Amino acid sequence: MQIVSGERKGKVRLWQTDSGELRYTFDGSHGKMVTALTTSPRGRRALAAWEDGKVRLYDLGRAAQAEVYEAGEGAVRSLAFSPDGRHFASGGYDGTVAHLGRAAGEARVTFAREEFFSHTREPPPRAAV
Repeated sequence: MQIVSGERKGKVRLWQTDSGELRYTFDGSHGKMVTALTTSPRGRRALAAWEDGKVRLYDLGRAAQAEVYEAGEGAVRSLAFSPDGRHFASGGYDGTVAHLGRAAGEARVTFAREEFFSHTREPPPRAAV
């Protein structure tokens, strides 16, 4: 199993959880702070976002950057993969929700800033009965 972490100076790191070993360091957005991270449902890919609106897709198995996307006009605050891992989206501080990825094209939906803050791909917990 692996963990992905991001830091203020823009680096994204891939860690091996059983040994604590640093597997790889991706050099992100040239000193811009990482603002959001998520991994695909199967853990094979990761998305990382920066305060400049860029989102990078990483192939964790090959420890390689796959693609770079422009997600909006400023910091990306939230990232999510679809349950099948084929699609992904970002939510920005500027209110932009961007559907990213090869199949998504340039589809974007904009919400008022106060209406969008975060996401979850998990359903809310059920109340105990």
